[in-house]
Amino acid sequence: MKNDHISKNKMINMLNSLKLYFMNIERYPIYILHEKDLLKEYKNEIKTCFKYTLNIEFIEIEFNLTSKYNVSNNQFMPDIKRTYGYQAMCQFWSYDLFFSMNIVRNKYDYVMRLDDDSYLTNSSEYDLFEKFFELNLDYVYRLLYFDDNGLSYLKKNLKEFIPQNGTIIQNRRCINAMCTNLDDYHGMAIYNNFFILKLNFLYSNEIIELYLKQLIDKHYFYLYPIGDANIHAILLLLVKNTKTQYFIFPYNHNVHGAADMYATYVFFSNSLMWFEYMKRFRNNSCRNLIIATKRIVKIIDTRANIEKIFLT
Repeated sequence: MKNDHISKNKMINMLNSLKLYFMNIERYPIYILHEKDLLKEYKNEIKTCFKYTLNIEFIEIEFNLTSKYNVSNNQFMPDIKRTYGYQAMCQFWSYDLFFSMNIVRNKYDYVMRLDDDSYLTNSSEYDLFEKFFELNLDYVYRLLYFDDNGLSYLKKNLKEFIPQNGTIIQNRRCINAMCTNLDDYHGMAIYNNFFILKLNFLYSNEIIELYLKQLIDKHYFYLYPIGDANIHAILLLLVKNTKTQYFIFPYNHNVHGAADMYATYVFFSNSLMWFEYMKRFRNNSCRNLIIATKRIVKIIDTRANIEKIFLT
């Protein structure tokens, strides 16, 4: 969560969607991850909104690296922290959260991610954690896609890493129906603004930490524009017989919509202006859930279950 009014409204919107649509959400702790400058008034507003309905805890995090690499002298030089927000985020969701920060390890069996600008748009119909446990899965995602962000660097690194660590490089591995050779990774990625992960999958497969640690040691996340979507896919491919599945349920990321009947995203361009306007200036945010659909923006009163529609 960022330290601004818009991010705060998005966070409340996401939490409203969980309260309204995620079955059994009251059973589970919700960690809101933020940097140290988050205003106390924002924390208090969120806590007040969900005081009796959600189990919310604020967790302060600090990104590992806030400096710029100078290729000419092979050193990291001081620079403005915000320049590296995206790189820091990708490293956080790939490595820091699981291996360098004492947040989830030895505390939980499963972790679910949902960004502050993501939200459910209708009922999940079942408890996602219970379904995950019932199917004995390692990883659940909402969508696979192809991402060439930093792909050339990832491919080069895999060609070096795999032979050094004894992985069978010619073994064609798949995530469900999408397959690739590890020695010629073609950019299959996980749209991982949402995922559910079995933590023991990370900690019981030594190859995962070896792979991630060498990326950290070489400063890959800050030197090259690699994304955590590709990294999550590679982790699943490194381990044989990984149990993965995509869950179909109605979920949006910002104004990219994913309905409950298909595993793809549609960009709601007609709704973008209204959606962003409502995020900035809406009142009574505690009880309103904003949903962007293809041609309308809906506001749902979460207490009275009254729906208002704005045509776009």
